[in-house]
Amino acid sequence: MAECRFCGNKAGWFKEVHEECQKRHDQALRDARELAGQAALDPDMRAKFKGMILSIAKDGFLSASEQAQAVVGGLADAVRLTLEDKILSKDEEDRLALFLMESGFEKQIRESPVAEQIAMAGALREVMEGKIPQRVKLPEDHALPFILQADEALVWAFPDVTYLTEKTRRSYVGGTSGASVRVARGLYWRVGAFKGRPIETSSIEAVDTGNLYITSEALYFKGDREMFRAPFRQLIGYEAYDDGIGVWKSNANAKQKLFSVGKGKGWFVYNLVRNLAELEAQPAQGGRVKGFGGASD
Repeated sequence: MAECRFCGNKAGWFKEVHEECQKRHDQALRDARELAGQAALDPDMRAKFKGMILSIAKDGFLSASEQAQAVVGGLADAVRLTLEDKILSKDEEDRLALFLMESGFEKQIRESPVAEQIAMAGALREVMEGKIPQRVKLPEDHALPFILQADEALVWAFPDVTYLTEKTRRSYVGGTSGASVRVARGLYWRVGAFKGRPIETSSIEAVDTGNLYITSEALYFKGDREMFRAPFRQLIGYEAYDDGIGVWKSNANAKQKLFSVGKGKGWFVYNLVRNLAELEAQPAQGGRVKGFGGASD
């Protein structure tokens, strides 16, 4: 007779788990995820989090890996709900950082996609405030393949980007096509607006794969075959996708250039490029910071 893999008692013939133990386990997973989502932004809940998660885990037979999975999922839920309607505030980012450090699951969180999403949201907020983010730190063995202008600073870098172009040119007149809208500096297009609209492959063709660099003044692409700079001042149109962005340069016969940066990251690259372009178009002001070199993480 087999033993229940949760409680260790006899489970009965041809059974590996008690039905009641399975229910307790499944409920504990849900409770742990919900708890993490609440504690991520609530200081009072954060102070109680460690004790509460241990209690839930013990009662629901959660392994260490299952606890980590639930915590990362709960944190992702909290971030997603926040970004659905607005950009992440500095206070919210600070609370998330404290939760990360005090949760007991810092390593698992840092290795998850939600850590990058929080950094992306923070970078967007800084650009919308008229500042140039200093969040990107390239590895020592990754030299920037471009020479930046005197007052130009690296803002973000995407690896493994697919660069594509339209097979036939589409006209661009007085606005953007598809799902794109004009975004004045400081305005944010919410995450939900990008869902379900990936870059289509029927009317475009892949040209190259490489790295996309976004600076305070331009887009740079470096692939195996292609290498170019697209200054914001030369871009006249933008198109938003769930997994990337499309842009048009000002020359009359230009085809749309598309960059697929990864599923679910279109909200970030679109908002970042649009706000940086608007920032670049503005005259220098007291709240604008240009020319920051280096990076911090």
